[in-house]
Amino acid sequence: MSTAFSTIVGQYNSTLLTLADTQHSILALDAKSRLITDHTTSSISIGDGTDLLDILVHDAVFAASDKTGVGILAVRKDAEGSLVDTDGDLSFLQLDERGRLRVVSGDSVGIEADLGCDEAGTTDGEIGSVGTATWVDVVEIPVAASSTYNLSAVDGSADRLCQFRLVVWDASQDPSDEVVKYIRKFPVTENVGVVQLVFPRPVEVAGAADISIKLQAIRLRKGTDASVSGGINGFLEP
Repeated sequence: MSTAFSTIVGQYNSTLLTLADTQHSILALDAKSRLITDHTTSSISIGDGTDLLDILVHDAVFAASDKTGVGILAVRKDAEGSLVDTDGDLSFLQLDERGRLRVVSGDSVGIEADLGCDEAGTTDGEIGSVGTATWVDVVEIPVAASSTYNLSAVDGSADRLCQFRLVVWDASQDPSDEVVKYIRKFPVTENVGVVQLVFPRPVEVAGAADISIKLQAIRLRKGTDASVSGGINGFLEP
């Protein structure tokens, strides 16, 4: 004996049904028997019908009456790399360890490789004693062979009057015979915040086995040695 069952049917409607309050209706189907649901409203509502989100029109100016927007989350990933397996997979946006969005310019695909002036330590941007006799290395970035480092900005700060210079040099030379291939100086007055020298366009430095980029500082007048910090900002092309 077969089991009885019931079927919910729908009716084809070329246009959406318009009902009054408390009226009943069968389900509405389109010409291909697909259930019609109304997605023509300009907002998204839940519960008692309170509008939560506006669907904004492209290039429309935001108005005070517009509803709350949607916050987009991104994934922190300290080591740059893919979050997906194959082409076509969907993925989250990526942040570095400082919360900066990882982006790549259209014609300069590369990896992040910068040292900021707020990084502490004797090897990564902070020097406790800089005198007037010699230039002192604040930051050094080796440039790998067959690669290009693109300089975008230089940062510097000091608690005494100092001057910073950026040099590209060949470490195979004796330090006393150092060949400075690129230099850009800028002074920093006493007890100031970070001063940034921004280049109008990236400065490309071709890599070689012994090539590196250095940010150096020197004290401009005698007295107590200066404490300085600084950084070189840019990215390495693959």
